[in-house]
Amino acid sequence: MTIEERYKKINLSEIHRMVLEGEQESLELDFKIANQGNDKKDSDSKNFAEALSGFANSQGGILVWGINARKINENGVDCAKELKPIENPKALISFLSRSESTIVSPPVLGVKHKAVLEKDGTGYVVTFIPFSNHLPHMVHKNEINAYFRRYGDSFKKAQHFEVVEMFNKKVVPDLDLEFEFSEPQLVHSDSRFLLSPFLVKVNNLTNTTIKFPFIKVYGDSNLRASSFGLDGNRYTPLERRHSPSLETFFYFGGADTVIYPKQKFDLDYIGAIALVNNQPPIINVTFEIGGEGMQMKTIKYKFEYMNKKVFKN
Repeated sequence: MTIEERYKKINLSEIHRMVLEGEQESLELDFKIANQGNDKKDSDSKNFAEALSGFANSQGGILVWGINARKINENGVDCAKELKPIENPKALISFLSRSESTIVSPPVLGVKHKAVLEKDGTGYVVTFIPFSNHLPHMVHKNEINAYFRRYGDSFKKAQHFEVVEMFNKKVVPDLDLEFEFSEPQLVHSDSRFLLSPFLVKVNNLTNTTIKFPFIKVYGDSNLRASSFGLDGNRYTPLERRHSPSLETFFYFGGADTVIYPKQKFDLDYIGAIALVNNQPPIINVTFEIGGEGMQMKTIKYKFEYMNKKVFKN
C-alpha cells in the first residue's frame, strides 16, 4: 500500500485504533496535537513547516492532527497515546492550506488534507505530504531557515552533505498505466470474433518531461489491439507497430513526442478475442515501459473482463 493509499483509508475507526493499539510513529507517520492559535509559540505552523520539509525531502508521509504521542515503550519510539480532538477541524485545514506556500521554499506540491469528525463535530485532520521532485525544501518560519528530513520517528535538520545531495539529485522520469473497461467490439478482419477491450491510459507520474516513450505489449495468444484505434480510424497518439505474432505489439514516440509532467492520455484499446457467443476470457498481459532517462520497467496484469477487475501479478 502506498502512502497516499493509506491516507485515503484513514477514517474515524482507524484513528481510534491507532490510539487503542498504541501505533508507533515511523518514517511515514507522525502525530501532532493541534493548538489552533492557543499558544504563543505558534506551534501548529512550526510543526507543519517541519513536516512539510521533512517528509517532502524524504519519502513522503502522513501527519495526523489530534493525537498525543509519547514514548511509552522500551524502544523509546513515540506512540499514539491519547485522542485530543480538534474543536474546529475545518478551520485548521483552512489555516494549513493558507500556510503551505509561505512556510517552506519552494512550496511542496500535491499536499492534501481531510477532516475526520466525531459525532459532536470535533475531530481530527489528516495531512498527506508527498515525496517531492523539487528538492530540497527549506523551512522559513520563526527565524528558522533550515532543511529538515525524517529520521525514524522525528524531524531533524538535514546535515550539510545531505543538503548537497538533495540539490544534486536528478528527477527520474516514470510512466504508469491505468485501465478502463469498454464495450465489446467486432474484430474488423473476422466478424465471427468479438474483442473484449479495455482502454489503456498512460500517466506521467513525475514533474519532469518524458521524451521518446516506448511501450511493448504482449501476453496470451488471444491478446489483440483494437482494429479501430481510439477514434474509429486507427488513430493512436503513439505509433503502433505489430510483430509477426499478433499478440505482441509496440507503441513508439519519436523526437517530437513529449509527455509533460503529470500528463495523462489515452493510448489504445486492447483486449482478448473470442467467438461471438463465447464468454469473454481472462487474459494475462505484460507491459514493458520506457522513455528517455527512464529505467525500463515490466508490469504484468491479469484482466477479468466479466467482473471488470484488474490484478497486478
